[in-house]
Amino acid sequence: MSHSSAHGAWVGALPAVASTLLLTMACGGLAPQVRLTPGVSPTPRPIVSASPWTPGAPDLTPGPTLTPEIGSSRTNPAPPGSEVAALGVLLQVTEITRPADEMIAAAAQENATPEPGSHYILVHLLFTCDLPPDDTCNVYPEDEFSLVGSAGVVLTPSLSLGDLPGLLHQAKFYGGSQLTGYIPFMVPEDETGLVLVYKPPMGLGLYEGYLAVP
Repeated sequence: MSHSSAHGAWVGALPAVASTLLLTMACGGLAPQVRLTPGVSPTPRPIVSASPWTPGAPDLTPGPTLTPEIGSSRTNPAPPGSEVAALGVLLQVTEITRPADEMIAAAAQENATPEPGSHYILVHLLFTCDLPPDDTCNVYPEDEFSLVGSAGVVLTPSLSLGDLPGLLHQAKFYGGSQLTGYIPFMVPEDETGLVLVYKPPMGLGLYEGYLAVP
């Protein structure tokens, strides 16, 4: 085909090309191509219907009230006899000795006597490592535990007391095993509503447990 013949064919085809472009633009422009895999049906996108909106009338309907999980806060501690879980450790308060002044005084003469208006209590604990047998759990009594009562004052363990059998110390134990011991605290005699606070250091404040002390 000569150059003039090709040119004439192209010019003759312009009306058909122009008609096709106009039809395409009228139908929404030049849309991108969608490639479909043979035998695979495309997944339709879900259609979300918006709620009707009335100008000048904002929706002031309150949302649902969220109740804190039991054992996750001081105001909603786990009841006596129950357990809380944090970082693979199941923790339960099994017993309370209050007051424990005579027991502590008899253990060693150097043990300090309670401050006036206060006495010692012993919080007995049971730990279960809820991890696979080859993994380990850790307990750090001096860093993980505190006690708070109706006065709202945080009380730290009295771990400097000596010669107390069963006193809980730093420990490591394997998955499926248990550990028992007690932690001494000095508390005001009239303090009520005691809650044991468990905050593992490795939890970075994200894992906390609260247990009511009977």
